Amino acid sequence: MGLSTLEVAANTYLIVLGDPAQGAFRLTFSQAFNGIGAFAGPLIASEYFFKGENATSLKNVQWTYLAVSIFGAILLVLFYFAQLPEIDEGALSDTLENQDDVKPIYKQWHTIFGFFAQFAYVGAQVAVATFAVNLFSDTPSVGFTASKGALYYSYCQMVFALGRFIGAAVLKYCDPAYSLTVYALACALFTLGITQASGNGIIACMFLVFFFESICWPTIYALAVSRLGKHTKLGGSLVVSGVGGGALFAPVQGVLADAIDVRTSYWVSFIGFFLSAVYGLGMSIDGLRRRKIDGRTGKLRQGGVAELESPSIEEKPDTQEKEDARKS
Repeated sequence: MGLSTLEVAANTYLIVLGDPAQGAFRLTFSQAFNGIGAFAGPLIASEYFFKGENATSLKNVQWTYLAVSIFGAILLVLFYFAQLPEIDEGALSDTLENQDDVKPIYKQWHTIFGFFAQFAYVGAQVAVATFAVNLFSDTPSVGFTASKGALYYSYCQMVFALGRFIGAAVLKYCDPAYSLTVYALACALFTLGITQASGNGIIACMFLVFFFESICWPTIYALAVSRLGKHTKLGGSLVVSGVGGGALFAPVQGVLADAIDVRTSYWVSFIGFFLSAVYGLGMSIDGLRRRKIDGRTGKLRQGGVAELESPSIEEKPDTQEKEDARKS
């Protein structure tokens, strides 16, 4: 519960703290450091905690939890004294061009679909990671030992962390919805490649899947909580709950792996990534539509300029004729 609450608060704060158009960039860049911990933690544990006398003991692990607790307490003190701007509902509403038409959360379709996209993406991501070592060790054309498979899995996590930093640079200059579409579609295609390739082809596709996973989670989140105004916090909590997809996709993929083989089971992950790409495409189309509408007047733009409320030149003579007829 603590981690989920922290994720909702921190992610939402990063999205609204600054230019909303750069929210995906800020969130991806900050989460890039999660990727470093994802591969550094297992490497440190395998080197210092589970070797020699500690190979079959969990005694040293308790010190890790103690260190994390102390570090968390230090961060709490630092945040308490830090001069960070407070984001209230009024500030959240100020991020909208039209504040008079804020629909309730259940009518914010980009957020509802964002939840399902996050559910599908996280399900696919968890399933890919869960069976990575099994894929490397149980696929005859790859033929890794379990330990070598675990080592390559750590390398995949390194690629994921690198992808986050590169992805943050991409999002600095590229539209988040377009980027999500390309990255999620690449994940789907390379996951499909895993089901069809063999040997080094499987290994290459796995590394590429981890690379293109990099921006998907934070970008889906940023898109789903955009334009919510006072509902931003509620929308953020809804989208974060999409991590429950991991509890569905991984078991389903496990059943398929037991019934057929691990490589074939990656069709389940393919479905999750494909659904995420569909969300990105839908948000891209919605973004194109919104660029043609003036946020203040709600009217279509013509040639990049919104229609004016005043009558056009063609309308003025007709108006003058009516006025003359009334006087006569």
